[in-house]
Amino acid sequence: MHATFDLERSRALTDEAERQLAEIGLPRVAGVPAPFMRAVELPRGDPDELWGRLYDEFRVEAPVYEWDGRRILRVSIGPYNDDEDVERLVSALTEVL
Repeated sequence: MHATFDLERSRALTDEAERQLAEIGLPRVAGVPAPFMRAVELPRGDPDELWGRLYDEFRVEAPVYEWDGRRILRVSIGPYNDDEDVERLVSALTEVL
């Protein structure tokens, strides 16, 4: 699978995830972003509860944690992710937040 990993496609999908999350009011955490990963700031709340809900209700696997007094969600794009995964994440967050 790694031999067919399309780096440009994954970068573009990561950028698209960041754009869509910003559209629903979830800004990227400041700093230099990794090529295939973004961290966005969420409204305050229990990170473990949200992490569990995202997986249990929507089958979205994205870690949610507290860092520096803020609730953060990490989006990581791999060779197996596609536009539908990003749409499912954004839709799930729109519903639960």
